[in-house]
Amino acid sequence: MNPRARYRNGTCSFGRARLHETNESLWREEDGSEVRAVEATLHPVLVADLADEGARDFLEGVSIGQGCAVVPLLAAPIDGSLHVLEIHTPHREPLVVYAEPIGAPTRDGFPLRLKPIVPVASEGVVTLDDPEAIGGALRPRTFNRITLTERHTHDLSGTQREATPESLVGRTLAEQKLEVTALVGVGGAGAVYRALHRALRIPLAVKILHESFQTDIEFCRRFHAEALSASRLDHVNVVRVIDFGQEPDGLLYIAMEYLDGIPLSRVVEKEAPVPLPRLVSIMSQVLAALAHAHARGIVHRDVKPDNVVLVCSADDEGVVHERVKVCDFGIAVPAFDARSARSIAGTPHYMSPEQVSGEPLDGRSDVYACGVLLYELATGRVPFGDGDARTIAACHVRATPAPPSSLVPTIDPALERIILKALAKDPSARHQNARELRNELRALVAEAPPSSSREPEWIERGSDAFVSALTSSSSHRAVASEIVTSTTEWLQRWVQTVKREDFLAMAEQLEETLPALVATGDAKAVASVRTTLDLLSSGSDVRATCAVRLLQTLRDPKLLGGLAESLLLGKSTEDGARLLLGARTPAAYALYSARLKLSGDDVRQRFVALVRAFGADAVPMMRAGLVKLFDHQNVPVAVLLAEDLLTSVPSMHDDALGEVVAPWVRAKHARVQCAAIDALARVWGERSRPVLLAFLGASNDAVRAASARALGAMNGLDDLVARKIAEARSELT
Repeated sequence: MNPRARYRNGTCSFGRARLHETNESLWREEDGSEVRAVEATLHPVLVADLADEGARDFLEGVSIGQGCAVVPLLAAPIDGSLHVLEIHTPHREPLVVYAEPIGAPTRDGFPLRLKPIVPVASEGVVTLDDPEAIGGALRPRTFNRITLTERHTHDLSGTQREATPESLVGRTLAEQKLEVTALVGVGGAGAVYRALHRALRIPLAVKILHESFQTDIEFCRRFHAEALSASRLDHVNVVRVIDFGQEPDGLLYIAMEYLDGIPLSRVVEKEAPVPLPRLVSIMSQVLAALAHAHARGIVHRDVKPDNVVLVCSADDEGVVHERVKVCDFGIAVPAFDARSARSIAGTPHYMSPEQVSGEPLDGRSDVYACGVLLYELATGRVPFGDGDARTIAACHVRATPAPPSSLVPTIDPALERIILKALAKDPSARHQNARELRNELRALVAEAPPSSSREPEWIERGSDAFVSALTSSSSHRAVASEIVTSTTEWLQRWVQTVKREDFLAMAEQLEETLPALVATGDAKAVASVRTTLDLLSSGSDVRATCAVRLLQTLRDPKLLGGLAESLLLGKSTEDGARLLLGARTPAAYALYSARLKLSGDDVRQRFVALVRAFGADAVPMMRAGLVKLFDHQNVPVAVLLAEDLLTSVPSMHDDALGEVVAPWVRAKHARVQCAAIDALARVWGERSRPVLLAFLGASNDAVRAASARALGAMNGLDDLVARKIAEARSELT
């Protein structure tokens, strides 16, 4: 196939329509004259089928003058990028020019800026820059109503889609269980909203993460694992996580108890330097929360005043006390990048040296952040507050903070020593854990804190203390064995348990045993557990709350990862597949991770079948995976995985997914191109038509065939497109 076309005076003769590129080369005609030719780097193809012969001459003049016109088209442009426009009239060969969409369509057609494929002298040509002035002059031979989505319209206009935080108010989440009612605040990682749990009729706080995280597949995979860990924290000074997840359109959210209180930043602003007893009371509770999390392997990584909230609560005697609540535990936040001065985890004012440097973190990083909080409460200032983010980050690594006494001469010397120790650059020189720092602070207060503000040790440790005790006991081991060997009978007894305390105790036993049950590979037994939990979760009492928490446990990526690998290797049953599919979007990420480890034709076929079975639940994973893989087309494993993902794309209109798929139609490998063409047609429908028309002119036979097949699958093919498909098919035979 000769990929070149012949151009004369701004017109082009084609054996068939094809896309063009901007890389021109010289080509000599039979008569010896030289013309510019364009090799087939393909632009989307638009088609105008006009009733009047004069319209062709008119548009040719507009293109020579690089002016604008409103043109009725058979299909809409895909976006505001450069297209090729074929202008058909009844009795003459098509005119082919470049067309750049310059706005949303009007009732008469699409406003386009035209220019010739080959530059032509424009002397004496009148240019028209007002497309509305000529919109009515062009009549299509057949009327074609084109309906665009809002996103497609924005793409044509070249305007920024305003996904403002306010626009999410009124949206429902978690299968319509949560309704977003008001915007509370906006931060670097996202926005916090007030929401209503529609079944329980209670207010919640919902944090919706920034849209940019949705296409970061590593972030999404960590989010589900770390949000699950945060949901298991149970401490009076920790904000409880009620629910979390990812919506089909990619939106990531985490729902927490709603706090009617004030952030610690307001205390610093109004009261600093804070008196020692109050400082010790506040920070003792912060450190109690951190100690609870650290004991369970969770590092906060974003301890700062805005993540510490003070609320008033009454004890059993009716006495009101100030309770500290620490928010945003363990959510997967990207590390600070000092080279680009970028921090998603908040401001760099509270980051430890090892966090700034991108080193592995443990609880001592949070101890350093608490040192910054102590410094701020004691002086009203952070240790390093001058300069941009990069400068502040460098100070944490190299600079020595000014002694607090240089700012507040009356500060207790013992408190100053504690603060500076917590701010040591070397983690080994700091307090080695949150409890150690807490004990040193408490020793500063002449009188022990009131008993009502000092929680018993079992509360500090949380309900997991009881679980740990049960785990270590022989009786618990016996219960676990019973759950594993007689799952159905045990579940029936649990569901029929009436006494609240007994029901909760058995729920704890089940939660601890689930990993072992999954590890047995008995997918049928685990599926029975899921079915039971689904039934219980539909209520609105404590049994439903328990069931929801246990269902979250079944979303643990560690559990799902092993199951996904077994399914890809053909070692699990249909029950295992149902269990994986029941875990929905988190399981799709687990399946992606398993596919990265495994290869082979059988593995690929099972992967595609499973992803297709997920349907819309796998779309967030597909979108993030395709974005990640696009820059790795020289890696064979990445190419095969991209082909698998494209093959798995469901038939559903999704502009956002189409925008991720579209670049793959220009992939370096023909098989990937074909998969992308098929996928784009499934998610964009008619919007993909200009791209499909373009690839009828591709140099690869398989790519041309894929384009013809996708066009043929669309309803309502016009004669021009049918003729192009026939021409493309004829060249394949």
